[in-house]
Amino acid sequence: MKRKKAAGPNPKASKKNETFAPPCPEKHDAKSSDNIPGWLLPAGKFLLGFCALFLAINFALSLLPLQDAENFFATGANAVVGALGIHGNVVPQEPVLINIEGIARPIGISYLCTGLLEIAVICAAVLASFGIRLRQRAIGAAAGAAIVVLFNFARIIAGILAIKFLGLEAAAFAHDIMFRAFLFIVIAGYYYAWFGWATAEASAGSLSPLRSDGDLRSA
Repeated sequence: MKRKKAAGPNPKASKKNETFAPPCPEKHDAKSSDNIPGWLLPAGKFLLGFCALFLAINFALSLLPLQDAENFFATGANAVVGALGIHGNVVPQEPVLINIEGIARPIGISYLCTGLLEIAVICAAVLASFGIRLRQRAIGAAAGAAIVVLFNFARIIAGILAIKFLGLEAAAFAHDIMFRAFLFIVIAGYYYAWFGWATAEASAGSLSPLRSDGDLRSA
């Protein structure tokens, strides 16, 4: 009797049973996010915080009577130059005017002379440094506002003295330089000094103001 040969695999049947498998996409390495610069996220967080805080603080300061702020700086500056022997008087209007003897035209103290814009900038920058402890940020914002007020008085007094002894044209040029230098030196210089103090006060495990995982901390 002839033995039946064992049936081998049917190539036609196997082809019918085959299913189409789409190519799997390559898995992304979890470490691919390491290609993003480490400072990008915290820097974006700082900038967003700064913009939001600046708008809020600037709006709050805009609620103050502008003429009162102008009169505050005009009266103080006039008192200082009066102590130096340069007499004048303050005219409370908008903008506030200072009449100095020996100067033909009155000196106007407008919004840009009050330093309110600089106060908003420096307070927003300090408070937006989220990795620094909340107490240190509050101290830094208050001290920054006080320093802006003092330097603003110095700027106005220097402007009056420049007009008195150098003339209007030279004083106008000096005023433009002092205004820009005031913005850069006071705001950038103060923030740099405060940042150094705040980070020196922090412990070894403290978070940098530009760390993405920084949380608000109270003292």
